[in-house]
Amino acid sequence: MTAAVPVETAKDPVKPPPKTPVPKPEREEPGNTIDLNTATKEDLMRLPGIGEVTAARILEKRTELGGFTSVEELTEVERIGKVKLDRIRGLVTVKKTAAQAP
Repeated sequence: MTAAVPVETAKDPVKPPPKTPVPKPEREEPGNTIDLNTATKEDLMRLPGIGEVTAARILEKRTELGGFTSVEELTEVERIGKVKLDRIRGLVTVKKTAAQAP
């Protein structure tokens, strides 16, 4: 007599584990803030709520302005309002560019 071996059925398929997205930090450590005037698209995409399209828009606005003079100028970027700005405010900084120096 042979032992019954469980057989996988269509009703009981083996499911792969769900993909886990890489979490974005809610806070950076002090000294690890992202400078809006030197950040790359990839740097900006590490910020919570900032995807590829918004990162590209930030870079376009930076070029248009000749560099940011304040973090608040991010609200001039489409899809960045007060709520999103408040969420990332502590993660970004603005340092003067050479063109902005007196």
